[in-house]
Amino acid sequence: MSEKSVIERYLNRTPDRKRLLKSVYEMKIGGPMETGALLALGTGALSLAPPIVQYTGILPAAILSGLGATVIGRQFTRLLNKDFLLNSRATVESSKPPIAPGSDAPGLLIGYTSDKGLPVMIPDPNLFRHMWIMGQSGMGKTVAGSQMMFQQIQRGGGVLFVDGKLDIDNIESLYQFAKWAGRGHEFWVINPGQAEFSNTYNPILYGDPDEVAARILSMIPSTEGSAGSDFYKQSSNEALVIFLSALKRARLAYNFSDLAVLMTNALSMEELVQKVEAAAPDCAELRNLNLFLDRYRVPLNDTRNPLAGQINMTKMKDVLGGLAGRMFTFGNGSFGTVLNDYDPEVKIYDAIRGNQIIYVALPTLGKDVAANNFGKILMGDVRTSLSWLQRNKQDRPTIPSMMFLDEAESYVTESWAVVFEQARSAGVFLLPAIQTDSGFSAVSDDFAERVIGNTTTKMYFRVGTTQAAEKASELIGKTRRVARTQTTNTSSSTSSQYVQISPQRMGGEGISGGISEREEEVPLVEPDVLTSLAIGEAILQYEGNKIYDIVVPIVGLSKECRAKLGPLQLNHKRKVKTPGLNLVGRWQDFVSTPVKTRVGKRKDKDKNVDEFGYENTP
Repeated sequence: MSEKSVIERYLNRTPDRKRLLKSVYEMKIGGPMETGALLALGTGALSLAPPIVQYTGILPAAILSGLGATVIGRQFTRLLNKDFLLNSRATVESSKPPIAPGSDAPGLLIGYTSDKGLPVMIPDPNLFRHMWIMGQSGMGKTVAGSQMMFQQIQRGGGVLFVDGKLDIDNIESLYQFAKWAGRGHEFWVINPGQAEFSNTYNPILYGDPDEVAARILSMIPSTEGSAGSDFYKQSSNEALVIFLSALKRARLAYNFSDLAVLMTNALSMEELVQKVEAAAPDCAELRNLNLFLDRYRVPLNDTRNPLAGQINMTKMKDVLGGLAGRMFTFGNGSFGTVLNDYDPEVKIYDAIRGNQIIYVALPTLGKDVAANNFGKILMGDVRTSLSWLQRNKQDRPTIPSMMFLDEAESYVTESWAVVFEQARSAGVFLLPAIQTDSGFSAVSDDFAERVIGNTTTKMYFRVGTTQAAEKASELIGKTRRVARTQTTNTSSSTSSQYVQISPQRMGGEGISGGISEREEEVPLVEPDVLTSLAIGEAILQYEGNKIYDIVVPIVGLSKECRAKLGPLQLNHKRKVKTPGLNLVGRWQDFVSTPVKTRVGKRKDKDKNVDEFGYENTP
């Protein structure tokens, strides 16, 4: 493995001797300190003269020469820093690192300070208080996340990487990191956009009915302030809880397709009633299901209506049709292949408590609506898993589990604010990455405020807008500095008489000056600094008052190592046959109109076959 960082690149450079000699020749020395240093050097040299040294000794000369050389040497060291330390466009003096260099305290390396080249590591206890990354695309957010995920994998910790921009290289890199560390068997992929490169995952199968209903309804935007929309959302929540409770009582697995058919087909609904009745005839779930369906049944005494006693699905679709349509999206195509398994290979709760590695690909560019809705349901599943970890202390990961949420603004919801407040008690830390602060504000201002307030560590790469830079500068804070003002006034005057007896003339000159000092508040990091940071350079804010100008190391595997590790190979679990509702697989049982079965071209006119080759089914 080759671990190449910006630090190593600079430390391994061959200095340009001609440029150094020219810089020494042009080095400016002036001011009280440099003047005193030169005076000390000169005095030290003179005190070594034989007539003087026999009285004073060598010690005074050595002290004076040492003091002078130290001050002059600092000027020369600054020239060397440009060749051997990290170049930076920010003039930020970094604070003392949270973990002293060489310490064996557990934590994650974030980067190296540009002024002294010291490693900045965040200790595990403070990782639980979350981290927030902001910056333009291509400035180093994913690189920073990758090198922290590599450390997590290397030390046996769990990782959930939600990739909001679906880079195929990220999948392979993370897999090769895991395989290099001997953990390839713990690597799982959820990629609903490409089923052939994905394990199976059913985000709505596990949890109690209220938890699963909340996950599904996370696809629906907030309905606050709209009484009509809120009515439909609450009705959908009630229906989901009743249906899911009935399915669990009947011990039947289900998926998105099953729920979509159930909400739009009367025959499948009647079958569910029968299955629950057969499993537990006197249960509360059956009672609630019948009471709910009774709202939509056509009265038996309505003899004029041919649907008397049956469920009026048109009326039910008016209330639940929108939700059924959203779930139908996840029941077809590649999404359906990945998300509709009755015995899924990936279970978020088991993965977190087992310190496993999960890569989630969201095809936000090609399938933005479905990808964003899936991301919201995934986050709901994660939230449920964290609540279980809070209850089950014995299942919490021993090493802090990392969740890197790239392009997080596209799939988090307002309900996720509470996760930042409570994930610590579940043994998990969050690492959302966004391009601008407006990404979270688009969810809601309150959500953005709660996320910012609950992330102890903030990392700012180059931002692309003045507004984002000003916001970041404001979050970093201000400091009080002394502003000194020096003024100088010069005046002269002459006067003479128009009529004079003697050559008499008057004149005068005057010079006045003053120095004033005042304290003023200035940003710790100016906004223009944040818009001009180099690629891979970031301002790190830690615990509010500690600031670091850091360069993020690039961690990668050599070509030879990658060739030996090979391309991505999915892990698969042995399937367990699980009884499921399987409404789509038995769709012909729930179609009310006759279905014709094609038996081939018509050859025998006596057979009951139409001219297109379909058997006429009565």
